[in-house]
Amino acid sequence: MSDDAINYFLSNVLYKYLVKGDILEGEGKSDAAISNFEEAIISSIEKGDTCSQSHYLSKIGDIYYRKGDKIKFFMYYIHALLVDNRSLLMLESLAKRLFDLGEYELSASVIDLCLKQQCSSLAENQLYNILGLININKHQIPDAIKCLQKAGNVQHDELIGMFGYDIRLAEALLKEGVKDVAVEYLRSFIELSPEHGRENVNKARKLLKQATKKSV
Repeated sequence: MSDDAINYFLSNVLYKYLVKGDILEGEGKSDAAISNFEEAIISSIEKGDTCSQSHYLSKIGDIYYRKGDKIKFFMYYIHALLVDNRSLLMLESLAKRLFDLGEYELSASVIDLCLKQQCSSLAENQLYNILGLININKHQIPDAIKCLQKAGNVQHDELIGMFGYDIRLAEALLKEGVKDVAVEYLRSFIELSPEHGRENVNKARKLLKQATKKSV
């Protein structure tokens, strides 16, 4: 990430609260993290920033999700949607949480809303992976293949360079016997970030090796 981008994020109030909240939760101080986001909500209300307010509400919902409190998770996300349903960060997070909870139809609906907006390349790649996994669950393999192709066609920006592709859909399609498209996707990812030693890249290499291994 460029120095200008780093300076922008560090000076951005939204980012300041997000980083602090994530650090507090990472230290096991979930109550303090919630208080941090509640402070951020008050600040965003005072500024009339409904988009940020919605995102902070979803961050509290995420904390309750990780604590296993599904009722409060849904309460905070419903509140976030009522405040401002245009918050793309909130919608992306909601789509992922709903998928993890097995609420596939709801997740697919939220993904559709996200993809109609200007997602980051990283989010777009992840959302197409989730949508493809939902299609596999519904035994709609051709639609899942289309999702993987779209996931592989996202713009290769700095975020993609830092975090790489989501490879869950490629792995699932390989298990379904769909080799060519999955192999092409994995090769594209490895060529994109060959210098990174991320677990994701190593797993992609392993999957690719297994998929291209010639049967004796």
